[in-house]
Amino acid sequence: MTTVFRRCILLFVSALSLTSAMSGVVSADVVSTTEQQLLEKFAPTLASPEQKTACGSGEPYIPISVEAILNNADVLLKTSSGTLITTAPSAADLFSAGPDAHLDFPGNALSPGCDYENWLRAMNTSPAIYGRIATDPKYDNNIAVQYWFYWPFNDWNNRHEGDWEMMQINFDTASVEEALTIEPTSVILAQHEGGEIQDWDDISLRDDRPLVFPAAGSHATYFSANRWIGTSAQTGVGCDDTRTPARVLSPQVIALPRDIPTSATDPFAWLAFTGHWGEQRAGFNNGPTGPISKMQWENPLVWSDEEGRAGSIALPPIGAPAADFFCGASERFSMLLLDFLDHPLRVMLAIAVVVGAIVLAVRRTRWTPSTPLPIGQQRRNGMIWTSSVKYVWLRKKWIVPFIAVLIMGGLLAQWLRQLVFHATSTGDLSDPLNPNINTVGGLSYGVWLLILLPTVAFTIAGITRLMQLDLTASASDNNALSVSQATRDAVSPKRFFPSLFFTVFVFAIALFQVVLFWFTPRWILAPAFAPEAHPFKKAAQLTRGHRRHIIVISFLTLSAATAIGPLIGAVLLLATNYSLSTISIVTATINAVLVVWGVITLNYLYADLRLRQQSESTINALS
Repeated sequence: MTTVFRRCILLFVSALSLTSAMSGVVSADVVSTTEQQLLEKFAPTLASPEQKTACGSGEPYIPISVEAILNNADVLLKTSSGTLITTAPSAADLFSAGPDAHLDFPGNALSPGCDYENWLRAMNTSPAIYGRIATDPKYDNNIAVQYWFYWPFNDWNNRHEGDWEMMQINFDTASVEEALTIEPTSVILAQHEGGEIQDWDDISLRDDRPLVFPAAGSHATYFSANRWIGTSAQTGVGCDDTRTPARVLSPQVIALPRDIPTSATDPFAWLAFTGHWGEQRAGFNNGPTGPISKMQWENPLVWSDEEGRAGSIALPPIGAPAADFFCGASERFSMLLLDFLDHPLRVMLAIAVVVGAIVLAVRRTRWTPSTPLPIGQQRRNGMIWTSSVKYVWLRKKWIVPFIAVLIMGGLLAQWLRQLVFHATSTGDLSDPLNPNINTVGGLSYGVWLLILLPTVAFTIAGITRLMQLDLTASASDNNALSVSQATRDAVSPKRFFPSLFFTVFVFAIALFQVVLFWFTPRWILAPAFAPEAHPFKKAAQLTRGHRRHIIVISFLTLSAATAIGPLIGAVLLLATNYSLSTISIVTATINAVLVVWGVITLNYLYADLRLRQQSESTINALS
């Protein structure tokens, strides 16, 4: 193809797209016609988690034009010492302000409530993003198309006013005209202090434009709808959520100049602002600096090469215990830290009270002697827990098979849940308009419970039966114990169904946060009365008058049995490079051991209360 003929084709393509390009990009005469066309052609579609009710979950904010906050009477410009520079700052004011200047919006960034959300709603502004054609002095044969998003507030594990995010599309050409006729090579999305890069052929498109997913709160941008785990500054420490259903935005594109303005009268004088686009706060809660302070402004392709990760860590659609725990724990810890920064004395007092209560509880109980046998003896709370640990080791020959059943049952339930989720789904699960996702998730969760609950119930019944056999045998009579006998007894209806009811009851407590102070003390020991008639009635009679003692033991035991495994998994997730599958197996194994330990603990509690009941009956008879 001759050079003349090639140029004719480029001019023809440019002419065809001129009308549509000029209708979608606001240029302010800072870019050429072909640059406008390029910015319009690849302008992204944004799908952020939908907020169904005001001040509810989801993403309440949209990327906006900077002009919405300029000359706004609600906005202040201050120095780092808090001195007011001006009210309703203009673009010229920002141009003249130094690096220690801060914008200040109406609200408290550490405790935002609905203030910023209501403020944005009152502006009645439309979504807008900024587009820029960028070159890199170290890459003479390439250009990049950048899109910068200005969100008014960041409401994640860190909170700050103003939030600059961006994405970049890379081309294997230095010509804007040629870029209009070829496909890009790659796309990189900014995420916290790093970025994720994918080939153009691998990304999702909507109307031939990139479809990207800003995360709720943090606005880190991803290539698909999911939950994402971050364990470093580059990925953010915590979990981003881009799941659907989503609000789909096609923002207006405002063209930025390639170079930083040098005059306060320039329409984009605000771009030269070297201060912070939000109120001054400590650390990660400080207002961010603007686009020109970022590496990708001057060296977009170097940034793409150095900071672009090949992928992000996505949670399975059905979740994973260790990852779910990590997500919840990182969010709660962050909220505690934010509350501490906002109200330090109140939080320090609360922490002191909690630590003092734990120290007092530890000192008030006895932890030794921890004698697993005989089972039928009175023990203090600490002695019950330590004896349970020793009993697991002492009777490991009989207990390990039940632990193995729990592990296999848990992994089978998780595998079937994932299989049902994918087998019954329709359409693309990353489609922001797909209404079937929540229905599929509920069905897969039901299958998971259908396998897991009977498995746990069988284990409870089997371990309880083993301890009943141990209770009637002498301390050295190992022949009295039989896994096969305990297994046969465990599946008998009179033993299995009370255990199943108990298992469902415990799951209801975990899922729906049922108050423990009434039902738990009454029914917690029901499986130990099987196969006797009316086990729940007898459990209620046995526990009468010992409510506080039972609450302490049962609550702490159930909490440890359900939380320690995911906690260790979360630490492994944060501190190692193990795969999520490996960590899930480790977590399942720890959970299985702890569930068995919990069942043993409750059986020791049962034996302790029976002895107390007999002692009370003897005393009453003598009196």
